[in-house]
Amino acid sequence: MNTSSASKNRPTNSVVVTYLERYSKHSYQGFLRVYHNEIVASTPFSNDWRYLDEFWVDQFLKTAELQLDNEIFVFLKEKKRKRTAIEEKENGQPQTKKKPFEVISLSTVVNNTLPNLTYLNLRNKSNSCTESIELRFPDEIINWAGFEQKVLAWQPEVDKEYQKPTFSKRRTVTCEKDICTASDINIYETLTPLDRSILFLDGRALKSIVGQPDFIIVNSNMVLLMVWECKTKWVLKVLPNEDIITLYEQEKEIKEGPYVCSNNASIFGSINQVYGYMCANNLKYGVLSTYDQTWFFKREVVKVEGEDHGRLYVSNTITSASTNPTLLKSVAYMIDLASNNHYAPFLKKPMMTADDTNEDDKDDEPIPEKKMTTNLSIRGICFRKVQML
Repeated sequence: MNTSSASKNRPTNSVVVTYLERYSKHSYQGFLRVYHNEIVASTPFSNDWRYLDEFWVDQFLKTAELQLDNEIFVFLKEKKRKRTAIEEKENGQPQTKKKPFEVISLSTVVNNTLPNLTYLNLRNKSNSCTESIELRFPDEIINWAGFEQKVLAWQPEVDKEYQKPTFSKRRTVTCEKDICTASDINIYETLTPLDRSILFLDGRALKSIVGQPDFIIVNSNMVLLMVWECKTKWVLKVLPNEDIITLYEQEKEIKEGPYVCSNNASIFGSINQVYGYMCANNLKYGVLSTYDQTWFFKREVVKVEGEDHGRLYVSNTITSASTNPTLLKSVAYMIDLASNNHYAPFLKKPMMTADDTNEDDKDDEPIPEKKMTTNLSIRGICFRKVQML
């Protein structure tokens, strides 16, 4: 190891140091494979993967120079030189430094509306699911009155810097993964400040998370602020003139009635899934989104006849094309609320029974306009529940 006094005063990257100390055979590609999650969580924000690669190559070599014997470091540096030469030859021209990106304020960022998505109807089934490890439902679900007005009146911070967004305008949706990707590029990256004080991570990034939401929002100390669940419009079927709370109550009534229906209880299951994540992780706020349509949740616990009572507020639909307010400003407002107070008490009940789960919700395939069938699985038909002896 290189332990000169001069090197001790120079900065090192802790992730790279851990890799170099743990493994005897060192390579940049090996480092990327082993520490992928840590790299993603601690990388400065950028839409340009070439910039990210250059950043980590630089971090890797600088740390290796301080930690390794000079002979090994020279070998690694030579490998980097050869790799760059090969890339330049393949590209037909030398790599040039990327122009500095334009820095803007959050108040400018949130004025943007988002490009629409295109759904592809000819596709295979996906594995979208509305079941949560915490199968819960609220005692009471009501409209979050005045949400839009509060967002419009809210003034974003002026001291944080953001990269001017470049939106992905060509995204064809075939499954839930495409919704997650579009949200990641056009929403999460756009609202990640350059100081990385707010991060959007995969729902499995923190071991302490109960359940597996699609995404989580955390602060710079990795404190969980909010959960985010993505669905396709095939799973979350809400028409522009429909109210999601009314649809939820209708599906709940059918679930609790004497009949079982062939159509999916997609809204009932989706809202309960997000609510379950919020309850299990002591969270006050959550998001349910198809990207085109988004609903913002606020959870409260109140006392009713001496017992804890779960109340869920659900906003009106905010679309990707909304302007009063925009979707981006609505998300930024929610992050600000959660940053100031993200806690709501854990709730043990009410919980759904096994009979209330809906295996059919694993299918987010669009329903064809015309379909000939000889069985009784016609959409919307209800059958009386049979008590098994």
